[in-house]
Amino acid sequence: MAPETRTASWQDKQQWLSIETPKIQGEWVGYSADYEMDTGKVICVPEKWVPDAFIDWDILVKGLEHMTSATMDGDLLRIKETFILPKVGCEEDAVAADVSDYAIPYKNLAFVPFPGGSFSYGPEHLQQQDNHQQSDIIANMAFFHATKDEQKNHGLTRLGITVSFATQKIHLVKEEWNMEYNGGQSLIGCGGASISPFDDDERLDPSDLLPFQQGTKITWSRQDPDRLTTEYDTEAAVPWTVGRIEFDWYLPANAHVRCFYGEDNRFCLQTGWLATPNQYFLISREYDPQQQLTRASWFESKVDM
Repeated sequence: MAPETRTASWQDKQQWLSIETPKIQGEWVGYSADYEMDTGKVICVPEKWVPDAFIDWDILVKGLEHMTSATMDGDLLRIKETFILPKVGCEEDAVAADVSDYAIPYKNLAFVPFPGGSFSYGPEHLQQQDNHQQSDIIANMAFFHATKDEQKNHGLTRLGITVSFATQKIHLVKEEWNMEYNGGQSLIGCGGASISPFDDDERLDPSDLLPFQQGTKITWSRQDPDRLTTEYDTEAAVPWTVGRIEFDWYLPANAHVRCFYGEDNRFCLQTGWLATPNQYFLISREYDPQQQLTRASWFESKVDM
């Protein structure tokens, strides 16, 4: 017998924004890498950012240490990303390879908050050119967990996936909350990042996700934009027939990203993360046949191991 599905109205979205969005703030430290959208293969770091010694030793650099600095400023969530040059040995100072700044209008319909600082963000309407979307879609999945630090009761780890249809790249970053917001002034020192570089040979197998078929699902819908709905003991699947699959990649850091279309040209991007051996997250972002954002959902499944 299928588990009972119960639907309950959630809080007003503005209340949810005030509770969950501030958890995105602060200084985050981790590791990031880029992948080809059409093959799922890692994109090596540009040679201009690679130390001469690495080039001489034929060492391929497949990712960079990464910092995110985020703060809420009025109606904007301001984010600064810093990519750190690879260090030879244990150099004293970390050096920024590249810095980018952008802002998210988090009170806009395009931004949908979920528990623990997770969120989905992207265009309200996908602009197409030569049958390719030209905008980025961002999904962050975060969760609290126990830490070894006796001074803290919990830590916060998150996985961010940005799918860029303009550059045909998938950007993957795994980070841990480091400290309160300080403008991104501090840099990573030697051994400062607790998240290890991604191992490109360690990727999920589809069978790893088979136990996570039922869970809790929180959904935002354009039909009722000021409310979020929660379903229990339900499936993560979209409520329409899947037609063409654009790509379906299992990436390092236990990440999964999938893009597909329905028979009537409706579109969905799903980003998943097996955060622990018994906890799986999935964020879906759906667009209707006119390519207008219609629904976004967050799914969590836990199993006893």
